[in-house]
Amino acid sequence: MNQEQIDPQQTSSNIIIFCIFHLPPLAMALAIFVASSFSIIMTPNLGFDWQDKVYHATAYAVFGTLIYRSFSKRWGISLKMLNISLLSGILYGISDEVHQAFVPGRFADWTDALADAVGIFIGVSIWRIILYYKNN
Repeated sequence: MNQEQIDPQQTSSNIIIFCIFHLPPLAMALAIFVASSFSIIMTPNLGFDWQDKVYHATAYAVFGTLIYRSFSKRWGISLKMLNISLLSGILYGISDEVHQAFVPGRFADWTDALADAVGIFIGVSIWRIILYYKNN
């Protein structure tokens, strides 16, 4: 029987790649889930009525960047990965709103899901622009 040998350098490299590229979007997803589990989230007052939409879009822009960065590192840069990143982030945002419907003091809001989707689009677009200029 042939047993494959494990290359310690390759294993170490894979761990580093995981920690740099794939762990951040998982950590962000966990942070969003945890934050959504609280009945009240204290945020700074920006002085306008729809400031929570800015918070949603900003958080999800970061999340979208991290998702596309992870997917493009693992499966390459393509329109397919861009679309899968968009879809994954938007579906996560929708699932987060559904989750909030079950949290006392919280409720699902389609305008929050829309702000999440806008944020995902912005984040994925930012990473796509970075990749474009990096590769050209």
